[in-house]
Amino acid sequence: MNTVYGSYFDTVNSICADCGTDTLEACMQLCDSYERMLSKTIPGSDVWKINHCKGGPVPISPDTRNILECAFRFYQLTEGAFNIALKPLIDVWDIKHRHSLPSEEEITEAMRYLEIDGWELQGDCLIVPNEKAGIDLGGIAKGYIADRIADFLKSEGAASALLNFGGNIVCFGGKPDGSPWKIGLQTPFAPSQAEYFAVTELNEGTVVTSGIYERFFHADGRTYHHIIDPRTGWPSRSGILSASVIGKDSMTADALSTSLLLLGWEKGLKLAEENGYYALCITENGEVHRSEKWNINIIQ
Repeated sequence: MNTVYGSYFDTVNSICADCGTDTLEACMQLCDSYERMLSKTIPGSDVWKINHCKGGPVPISPDTRNILECAFRFYQLTEGAFNIALKPLIDVWDIKHRHSLPSEEEITEAMRYLEIDGWELQGDCLIVPNEKAGIDLGGIAKGYIADRIADFLKSEGAASALLNFGGNIVCFGGKPDGSPWKIGLQTPFAPSQAEYFAVTELNEGTVVTSGIYERFFHADGRTYHHIIDPRTGWPSRSGILSASVIGKDSMTADALSTSLLLLGWEKGLKLAEENGYYALCITENGEVHRSEKWNINIIQ
């Protein structure tokens, strides 16, 4: 087994696989290509062009179209809770740099441009409804990329691999000794990222975790995190600290984990199970809720 590390998608990435280092380096080159395609901060990317087109049709790649189709489906499934057209609101909150609350007027103005029903896919173009609309693929793109990198490894003959893209884990083939991969779920707000409250085993598939403890700031005695609810304009107040989803497709699991944080554990678990996935969440009061069929070891 060989391992390679990189820094893409605003996180540290690692890929461990039974293949040569040349193949692993090619994986990182693919990561770079996807970042240049899907990052909202890189000029010329599909997302950058969408967010700077000032309305109208924007040519997009087949990969971007695949992600958008899934995102639009989850917008419908969650009745608007999962919404990639959240950029105006994300810009207002600017969680990375803000240390005080935005005004109600700023939030209200941004929420005028979140309606996704005006977006339309036509062939290889996306129709953007107005000049102030914009998208953010942070809740779905990383899962899609992880899936594609795993597909590439399989096409190159790898029989066993573990990809760790921050909160997105994709694996196949089990460990070389035949045992399953062991994947830990991080304890929210723990001093160390190596502190886990649960461990699951997986031979092939994905585990995706979204949490409010990744990016946040404190103001007026409260914690304000980066999972913004488009229905309220404020960080989600579902009471969930962390949501994890297990299944076969990392893009879908990515969207589901974000949706669960927004919907709350009852609606979120139901949505995951209706789509053929299992889910688990830990709440502010330390309760763990999970799909009964997810055989996971809770160690807290």
